Amino acid sequence: MDSYIIGCLSGLTATTLVQPIDYIKVQSQLNPSVNKLNLFKNIYKTYGFREFYRGINIALMRQCVYGTIRLGLFKDLKDNHKVNPINAAVIAAVAGTLVNNPIDYFLVKKQTENNFSIKNIIKNEKINTILFTGLKYNLLRAISINIGFGCKTIYENKLKNNFNNDLFIKSSSILTASITSAVISMPFDVMRTYSQKNIPIINNLIILNNVNKNLNTVSIIKNINLLSSFKNIYNTFPIYFMRITPHSIISLACLDIYTSIFNKLKK
Repeated sequence: MDSYIIGCLSGLTATTLVQPIDYIKVQSQLNPSVNKLNLFKNIYKTYGFREFYRGINIALMRQCVYGTIRLGLFKDLKDNHKVNPINAAVIAAVAGTLVNNPIDYFLVKKQTENNFSIKNIIKNEKINTILFTGLKYNLLRAISINIGFGCKTIYENKLKNNFNNDLFIKSSSILTASITSAVISMPFDVMRTYSQKNIPIINNLIILNNVNKNLNTVSIIKNINLLSSFKNIYNTFPIYFMRITPHSIISLACLDIYTSIFNKLKK
């Protein structure tokens, strides 16, 4: 049980601290041609700093579910059942995403629609749309992020063969694992955002109103091509990197910190 409490607390801590970056990341992916600094300034000038925490309630609810399973199950399998870190990462990512996908759908809607209402979404959209929209991209995204987490143990063991400084070993392995997560998960995050937002594009213009029709993979790739070129899918990587890397670093660091605290409390 401790592993799941620690996983939940780690996810909540990381999300609370990086939520403003997550909001900017989503807006950047939907407006890739807009200068990121200008986008930040315009949002701040128009809505104030509170706008960057738009959807924080859903984001925290998401972590109570997703963080508990993805981080908690990963830690439980790795530490208590001695499962290979990569295998544990994949299993935890799949389990967490299957349960969490509807909440993630609500979060993207909240961050991109001014007239957002969970009640209206449930009333107006089909249940399979809420449950499964963006699921395959969320699965790929979660698996790739968690594989990065699994690599932390691998990096850590390799560093221990050459270095004796525990602080350096832990911080270096966390940083490297977080960078790995960001690089391999970026394409799936972009496609997840497009899928759950359901954005059609006509004559190279984004239509930002609600659309009940789900976009398939080909449509999403075409949309990204029209908007910013699929070859340049990493053009929002800096802002994504600024979001996913701190979140991963904080999550992994908190897993170690909260584990240490729980172990001391048990004594």
